[in-house]
Amino acid sequence: MSRRAPITLPTARFWNADQVASWLGRSPGWFAQHLDGLVRDHGFPTRDSVVKLWDSHEIEAWVDIRHGLSGQMAAESVAMEAFGGENRASVC
Repeated sequence: MSRRAPITLPTARFWNADQVASWLGRSPGWFAQHLDGLVRDHGFPTRDSVVKLWDSHEIEAWVDIRHGLSGQMAAESVAMEAFGGENRASVC
């Protein structure tokens, strides 16, 4: 009898409003109340028009840019996270 491989769920790339609020360290009510201003005044990403959820990568890039990480630095940060903390560019 063969064993079934364990089912692993991928990390969700798209987040609902509660997940976005949690990631930002805010309540869902705060996020709902401030969303229009975040988008209008601060360039916060809008929901994806097809899946009606927020792209977590866009939100993370928004935070990186607001805190002075350039596009290259942000890409390296994402790559390091994806490979468990290793910077693959320097390993290869």
